[in-house]
Amino acid sequence: MNILFINNAGFLRDNGSVFMTRTTGVFANQVEKQLNQKINFFQFVEDGQVSSGINDYQINNDQIKTVFFRKGNKKMFSYISVFLKILFFKHEAKLTYIFFPGNVSTLFAWKCFLFNKPYGLYIRGEYNKALSKPLIRKAKFVNTVGLVFKKDIDKINSNCHLIKPMVLYDFTKPLSHTFLKKRKEILFVGRIETDKGIWEILEAAKTLIKVLPDYQIRLIGSGNDASKVEDFIKQNNLNNVILHGPVYDPIKLKVFYLNATLFLFPSYHEGFPRVIYEALYFKLPVITTFVGNISGIMENKINCLKIETKSAQSIVKQVERLANDKSLQQELIKNGDLTLHQIFNSDIKSHSELFTSQFLSL
Repeated sequence: MNILFINNAGFLRDNGSVFMTRTTGVFANQVEKQLNQKINFFQFVEDGQVSSGINDYQINNDQIKTVFFRKGNKKMFSYISVFLKILFFKHEAKLTYIFFPGNVSTLFAWKCFLFNKPYGLYIRGEYNKALSKPLIRKAKFVNTVGLVFKKDIDKINSNCHLIKPMVLYDFTKPLSHTFLKKRKEILFVGRIETDKGIWEILEAAKTLIKVLPDYQIRLIGSGNDASKVEDFIKQNNLNNVILHGPVYDPIKLKVFYLNATLFLFPSYHEGFPRVIYEALYFKLPVITTFVGNISGIMENKINCLKIETKSAQSIVKQVERLANDKSLQQELIKNGDLTLHQIFNSDIKSHSELFTSQFLSL
């Protein structure tokens, strides 16, 4: 075993086949081809249906070996089981590459730290926590997305590198067509959970149904609060809000982007969300909070409008402003195109290219 990946998202098992998220699966296969080495993953697995989750990339066992364990129903027992499996896992990899943060990822990073096993980190958040800093400091290298994260991580580990974001679409190619937007629609794509700002969207909808009666709000996603959100919509007669559910097929998701008018993302915390890149690519003016790495790429009144965290009033203000200002919409779209071009047409290496060079230099 030369390369061991510790993913920070679990796997899905459906009818005997194992699946992971598409971007991670594509990355692993690219590394396998570039290095001509089998890739090994360690993570928990849950039984389910491919159609109901983001894990839709089937793992080819000839290329990628998985070491997984079932996730228990009781949280405490699951953590004890994970700890024991990690502790006694036979660890012979030349390099362990850890997708960080995550519970399994953090535990495995500490094992590498304590037993002096070489490891690298792919960081998308939580690097400022006291228990994270020693792990970052000792890593052979750190890869991340966004200048804000890199600037902070550089202070802990100088061997930190930017990668091009792992995305579902080829943003270097121009759109082949655009749809005629017959409806006025505000689009949200993400988890239907509190920390994504979902309740602020619903509170804002109470006002927006009055001030912008011809606009709909479409929520694409699934999550712990989905049933509560559905009940809230019915109880408050929010006929302007549509809870669509998850859409994982990139071709089907594309249709919703192309038919939307505005993109809204009021999250409480993030790395840099892939969906903002997608909204820019599909020429949607973006309204977003400036959390995590978002402020390192997005600029208020340049390529987006900024909203305050946990503020329905801020959402109403900026949505109403943008809906009534066509020239501002076009200005944000134009600058959003420039932002994408600067990121995806730059000389920054892709994740697989950078990792391959780092592994070969060990």
